[in-house]
Amino acid sequence: MDKTAISEKKATLKDVAREAGVSVMTVSYVLNGKKLTHASEENQRRIFAAARKLSYRPNLNARRLVAPKNNLIGLLIDSQAPAFYKDVMMKLERIAFTKGYRLQIGMMHEDLQSIRHYIDDFLGSGIDSVICLSHNYPEFGGQIPVLFESFKHVVFLEEPQQPTHFPVVATDHYTNYFNAVSELLRRGRRRIFSCRRHYYDRAFSEGRRGLFAAYEAAGIPAEEHFWWSSDDSETAKRELSQLLPETPDALIIHEDESMFWALRVLNKLGYRVPQDIALFSANLGRYGKAATPGFSGFDYNSEVMSRRLMDHLLDSMKRGDEDRTTPCDLVPANIIWQESC
Repeated sequence: MDKTAISEKKATLKDVAREAGVSVMTVSYVLNGKKLTHASEENQRRIFAAARKLSYRPNLNARRLVAPKNNLIGLLIDSQAPAFYKDVMMKLERIAFTKGYRLQIGMMHEDLQSIRHYIDDFLGSGIDSVICLSHNYPEFGGQIPVLFESFKHVVFLEEPQQPTHFPVVATDHYTNYFNAVSELLRRGRRRIFSCRRHYYDRAFSEGRRGLFAAYEAAGIPAEEHFWWSSDDSETAKRELSQLLPETPDALIIHEDESMFWALRVLNKLGYRVPQDIALFSANLGRYGKAATPGFSGFDYNSEVMSRRLMDHLLDSMKRGDEDRTTPCDLVPANIIWQESC
């Protein structure tokens, strides 16, 4: 049969199998992300190439009617989330595929109604497992955890503002700040200011606790305003001029974008980095190492976090409907030291 005619009439699994030179069952396994060991890498490549060539599209509605289990996992993420969250999402997509699952992603920005719509979409698609990377909003974050009670299996990245019995994987903010501030103190920095947005979440409270605990452990007095919070990033930029008269010799700034901005302002004002003042990123992105000087900061171990999230979700699936409160799974960050400190 003519290949054009096949694509016009909508290609089937049988057409893809014929084009790739393999069995229909092998095509089904590969395109559904199941039992990939049944096909060699070369056969998998030929199957995907054949599916693209013939514009093959699976009939999702028919699949849901006959499938014993939905292989979709819902994932919610904020469109303006830090780069770390997006790295976690990309790694989750790869891990899910190797486990025989696919992600259905919902993306929004600080919009509770959009989150509700995506949850309805997930439920309408028969999804019973969700990974939530988007919930800590100052205005309505406390309303979000209860929205997931309709799902059997849920895992959160970072602790929600309201308690949940679902598993949580979070970075160990207390340990991160304790270790970073302890090392800065060891390097002779005595007035270390942390500048970050005030979210009233665990990241905020535990980071603050870690900073003052490091001072206490070192036997060095700390001042309350060493923990400097702002309502938003723009306010933090304006307030830097108010902070400098306090003579900090190190700044922990909440993410790389503000680090670049602070570096520029400090240079204009005649401050040398790191001679006069050290800069440390609380969320080290992929571009921080390219700065001059290179940024020091927290690398939040996106690979480890992604695997922990998926492991908790799969463990919940194995347990079935058993309702068991799971303690927060804390993952320490790697601390990258470069020229800015």
